[in-house]
Amino acid sequence: GDITVSDADIMSYVKKNAADFERKEEKRVFEYVKMNVYPTPGDSMLCKKEMEDVISRFSTTDSDSLFVLSNNGIYSTYYAKSEEIDEFYQDKIGSYEVGKVYGPYQLGTSYQAIKLIDKRVVPDSVRASHILKRVTPGNVTQLAEAEALVDSLMVVAKRGRVSFDTLAAKFSEDLSNNKDGGDLGYFAQGAMVGPFNDAAFLNGKERGYYKVITQFGVHLVYIQDQKFLNRAPKYKMAYVNVPIVPSKETQNALYENMVDLVSSHPYLDDLRNAVDNIGNLEMVSSNELGANDYLIEGLAPGSISRDMVKWGFEPGTSVNDVSPVVYQFQDPVQYYNNSYVVIGLSEIRSPGLPSTDQVRNQVEFAVMNKKKAESIISTLGSDLEAAANKYGSTVESINGINMLNSFVGGLGNEPEVVGAAFGQEVGSTSAPIIGNSGVFLVKTVNKQDPGAASNISFIKKTVADATKGRTVSALLEALKKTVEIEDNRSAFY
Repeated sequence: GDITVSDADIMSYVKKNAADFERKEEKRVFEYVKMNVYPTPGDSMLCKKEMEDVISRFSTTDSDSLFVLSNNGIYSTYYAKSEEIDEFYQDKIGSYEVGKVYGPYQLGTSYQAIKLIDKRVVPDSVRASHILKRVTPGNVTQLAEAEALVDSLMVVAKRGRVSFDTLAAKFSEDLSNNKDGGDLGYFAQGAMVGPFNDAAFLNGKERGYYKVITQFGVHLVYIQDQKFLNRAPKYKMAYVNVPIVPSKETQNALYENMVDLVSSHPYLDDLRNAVDNIGNLEMVSSNELGANDYLIEGLAPGSISRDMVKWGFEPGTSVNDVSPVVYQFQDPVQYYNNSYVVIGLSEIRSPGLPSTDQVRNQVEFAVMNKKKAESIISTLGSDLEAAANKYGSTVESINGINMLNSFVGGLGNEPEVVGAAFGQEVGSTSAPIIGNSGVFLVKTVNKQDPGAASNISFIKKTVADATKGRTVSALLEALKKTVEIEDNRSAFY
C-alpha cells in the first residue's frame, strides 16, 4: 500500500543522525526580492551611437593594436582560415577589404565592429632549424656581438661549405636541440614568439636563412619546409566592442522603484503581499546562515551579501523586519548596477536539532526509501532467485570485492554489502540489508585468502602515518568541545 512519512518518522531519522543535523550555533533565514537591471531599447540606441563614433575613429587610427586595446577589443596576430572565424563572420569575411571597418553588428550583449588588418596565403605549418646566441636583456654589447656572429654564420650557411647541423652543434646555445642540428620540427602559427613566428610564416621563404631577434637572443633561422593544405587566403582581424549596458537614468529609475517598495512595506509579511502583486518580481528564501557567513544563495558573494547577513544579526533586528537599505550589486566586468535587493528576516533557528518542517524537504525521500526497504525486508526469505523474481530483479554476480574499498561495481558505495560478503561463510546468505541504493541479499560464493605482504614495512609506515594524521585532527576536534570560545568576528567583519 501507500507509504506515508509522518512528523514522527522525520524526527526519528533526525535524532538517529543528530551529528549531521544538529546546529552548533544560531542560524537565521532571510527572504529577499531581487530586481535585475536591463538596458532599455533607448539604452541600446545610445550604445549603438557610441559604437558608430568608435568605428569612425577606428577607420582612421594610426595604431590598430593600441586602439583596440582601449576599446574592449581583440587584436589578432594569428591568420585564421575562414572556417576558424566566428560563425557570424564566415560568410562575410571574403567580401571585406583590407583596412576597412565593418559594423556595427549586435552580437549578444555588445555592439561589435571588425577591421580586416591583412589577408594573405599563409602556410599551415612550418619546419625550421635555428642557431641561438643568447643575450641578456638590455645588454647592448652582447646584442651587437651576437648579431655579428649570426651575420657571419648566415654567410657560411648560405655558401654551403659547412652544414647547418655542424654550425648548430658548435655555436647554438639552445641546448634542447643543438645536437640535432637545431631542428625544431614542424610547428603551427603561434607556437613560437612573435618575431620568430613572423619569419617562419609571413616573411620567410622555404630554404631561406633569416636573422631574428627575440627576448631570448639572436637566432639564425633556416626554414626547411612550409606546408600548405590549400592556397585559400587566411585573415588577420581586429575587433572593437561597445557593451550594451543600462544607462545611469535606467539604473537610477529602478533604484528609486526599490526604495519606494521598501519604504512603503517595512515588514516582511507586507512585502510578500506587495511582491505577489508585481508581475516581474518574486520573493526568494535564503539558505540557513550563521553570523559569520557571507554567501547568500542566489546572490553574488562579497561585501554586499556580507552586509545583509550583518544586518540580519544586529541586536535590534527581529523576525519580520525588512532592512531599510536597498542593496546594490555591480556587474563584475562593466561596473554598472546590475541588480537591487531588498531583504527581510524570515526566521531565527536556535542551536540544537531542527524541527520537522525545517528538514522535511531535505530528508523525506531518504525516510520514504527506508520505510519501503523495511516493508520489503519483512517479505524476503533467504532464496535469492525467489526474491529477485518477486520484485522483478535479477541475481547479479560481483567479482573482486575488496575490504579496503566499500565501492561495489554497478552498485556504488555499499559498505554493508561488502561487510556481509566477508563476514559470513562461503555458501551462506545474509539477512536482508538496507543499503544506500536498495535492499540486498548477499550470498558469499567464494573467498580468496590474501598471501603474505611483500612490503609489510611500507604498509606499516603508511598506516602509522595515516593514523597519526587522524589522531591530531581528532584531538583538535575534542579540544574544541571542551572549551567555550566566544566568536566575535561578526562584530568586526
